[in-house]
Amino acid sequence: MYKYLALNDQNLLGGSFFTYPGVEYGKESAKFRGSLITLFAEPVYKTDNASNAYTYVILVKDNNQNSWIFTIYEGPSGTAIGYNGKGDKETERAAEALINEVKMTIPSDFEEVVFYHDFGNKITYGCSNGVCYFYEELGDMNLELDQE
Repeated sequence: MYKYLALNDQNLLGGSFFTYPGVEYGKESAKFRGSLITLFAEPVYKTDNASNAYTYVILVKDNNQNSWIFTIYEGPSGTAIGYNGKGDKETERAAEALINEVKMTIPSDFEEVVFYHDFGNKITYGCSNGVCYFYEELGDMNLELDQE
């Protein structure tokens, strides 16, 4: 059995990629973020940049008083889990338990608008009354090609 606590400490934002939580881009990522809000309120860090949208810092403790500090973030490759330490089997089990806890949680109502600034794409996503949504508007891509 695990206990989870959000840490509001931006000094703990560093960390290396550890695992993907198996969250698909789109409505699933909206539900996952809504469930994070239900469990842990607002993230310790958030921007309107889709490649760096938010980060939670979560302390996970087991019954044997072992503990791990994970980051849950939405980065350029989607939703991911970070960890700054040795990744052994116990760490993997703790991360998996955290992911399952989030996935089993009913999402809070929220709406966020983020942008892929490089392309001008605008993403509006969120949840309302347990129904999650995800809309992406493609930006104008005026590419200049070298012409001789």
